[in-house]
This record gives sequence, structure tokens and C-alpha cells, in this order.
Amino acid sequence: MEQIGNDSLAAASVYALFASVLSNEPDAQQVERMGLLLEAAGAEAPGDVAVGEELVHRFHDRLVVAVSPLYVPAVESCMADARQGEDGRLEPGHVDGRRMTEVLACYRMYGFDPRALNGFGPLVGSMRPDHLVAELAFMAHLRRVQAAGNVRGRAAGAFAEEFLERHLRHWTPTLCAFARQRDDDVYVRLFDAVQRWVGLDAAAG
Repeated sequence: MEQIGNDSLAAASVYALFASVLSNEPDAQQVERMGLLLEAAGAEAPGDVAVGEELVHRFHDRLVVAVSPLYVPAVESCMADARQGEDGRLEPGHVDGRRMTEVLACYRMYGFDPRALNGFGPLVGSMRPDHLVAELAFMAHLRRVQAAGNVRGRAAGAFAEEFLERHLRHWTPTLCAFARQRDDDVYVRLFDAVQRWVGLDAAAG
């Protein structure tokens, strides 16, 4: 991933792959992508990762079914305002608020519409604008614009660095800590890989 960060198109591909594996039910192609991302991040996939109903069920538990005890609200507003409860465990903050408003303003500046994302219908159809998947897809969009190398592309590159610092780098550490409270699986490892990747991409910029 260190080498990938020096090329904006390749970086866009990494962001797009992360967005894809976190927004689609895991089939053979998605599991292969998971392995590539985890390997590139220097992380190991849990030994039981295999295509099948169990992995699909875990995807639903982690990212779709909000009442599941394993559910992770991978939303900036929730994680940035997370607090420690009386039992010492992190509790998510509320959805919406100024962070979501700021993220939406960023999207509008570069013509990005999170409602147009492809993925598992019940997830993307109800996705908050500041969901991890949407922010990763936006970074893929910015890096693709940057690749043009013109004035707009250079501006997009600078904007991407600012977005990383103000948003993804700010709240993904809390997301990872929150997810680790609820068992360990391939999705927890993927959240960790996202955190590592955005740090590497920011450093490469």
C-alpha cells in the first residue's frame, strides 16, 4: 500500500475496493478482494473466512441489522461523538448533525452523490451520507479527479488531503475500537485495514 499511495488512480482503486467489500454481500469475488486488501494492509484474515451463509450472515450483523448485538454503526456522526459508558465500553453518538452537513457540502463541491452508490440495497438505500462506505467512495472519486493532473485535479488532490484529516483519519480509530468490542472477524480486520490505508494515503500525499 505504501507504493500505491503515490499514484492517484491506484489509490482510487483501493478506496473503491474497500467501499465495495463493505457494501456488498460477500460472494467469491468480494472474499477475494477482502484477502487482497487485508494482505496489502499487513493484516491477516481470520481463518474461517469462506464464501457461504455464515459470512453473509456476519455481513448483515455487522453492517445492516441495527438491532444485532454485533452491529457497528460505521457512521462518522456516531463514532466522532462516541463516549465511554459506565461499563467502560464505547457507546455511539447520534446520527446526523454538523459533521454530516459538512460531509454533504464536500460531496456537492465535487459532484458526488452517495445515493448513486451500488451495493446491497437495504444497506445503501438507508445509508447516512457520512457512512464509511460513502466517504471511501468519495475519496475514490476525488483521487480519480486528481489523476487528470490539471488545475481542477490539483485542487481535488489538496481537497482530498484535507478531507482525510478532517474526517476519515479523525474517526476511523474510534470505529476500530468500537468494532473490536464486539468479537473479531473479517469485518473488524477490514475496518483496521481502512484505518491503516487512510494513514498511508495521507502520508503519501
